[in-house]
Amino acid sequence: SKRAMDIHLDSWDQIVTAILVLLLAGRSLQSQIDDIDMFQHYGRVMSHSNELPTKIVYKSLCNTIEKKVEFEDEEYEFEPPHYIETTCTKTGSGRRDLTQEENRQMCNIPGFDCIQQNKKVTFLRRLKSHSSNGWEPFSQTVPTHCECMWPKLE
Repeated sequence: SKRAMDIHLDSWDQIVTAILVLLLAGRSLQSQIDDIDMFQHYGRVMSHSNELPTKIVYKSLCNTIEKKVEFEDEEYEFEPPHYIETTCTKTGSGRRDLTQEENRQMCNIPGFDCIQQNKKVTFLRRLKSHSSNGWEPFSQTVPTHCECMWPKLE
């Protein structure tokens, strides 16, 4: 015979965390409830008070690192002179320059992975010589964000 389970959730934080666990884990209810503590160290979704939430903050399931990249070229000047490169951090990547928090992913469900997404971005450039005043478009593929995805065979 199955016994009934008493679940007491004291705050909106616990309710939202419990729903996340139920939606993401796909295991038995008891094993999901046991894992609630795992989600709490990733940060609260809502405020710590027992009042109704006033603001929901969304957090990416994949951690990223943003890096400012300056265009460096002897022949051309660029507008804008830099861009922001956003790359995925990988769990257990072994990178020593990452903090423990940066190296931890919430996208750790079996079968899912953080996948680097790139975008073709157009910038302007012109010759540095004073004889050229015209700007021309210049396209480059830039890492822009990271997505938690599952594989699909086609």
